[in-house]
Amino acid sequence: MSSTDDVFVDMVTAKVDVDLPISQYEPRSMLKLPVHVVSRPKFPVVDYHNHFDSLQPPEVLKVMGRCGVEHVVNITMRVGQPAYDVLNRYATASKERLSTIGWMG
Repeated sequence: MSSTDDVFVDMVTAKVDVDLPISQYEPRSMLKLPVHVVSRPKFPVVDYHNHFDSLQPPEVLKVMGRCGVEHVVNITMRVGQPAYDVLNRYATASKERLSTIGWMG
């Protein structure tokens, strides 16, 4: 049998010498399945955690439309007046599709 008579211990403690640089590693999948291209989600999607401080709401809404995302919750990393500016920018763009929360400060 094995050195420990425990198949699991032998498996997780196995050692092997391999002289194969990662740049030469080219695995080929042997899994053969039908391809199903999903262009739209089957159910409404809500992204409840994202950071869009550097983006403008029209850009975000465009991407959401292409990807089938119904609602996004933006979490601003800013505080003070800059945070209020982000909150207002997203709230006025689309209250139905965009929400923003911020840090207390």
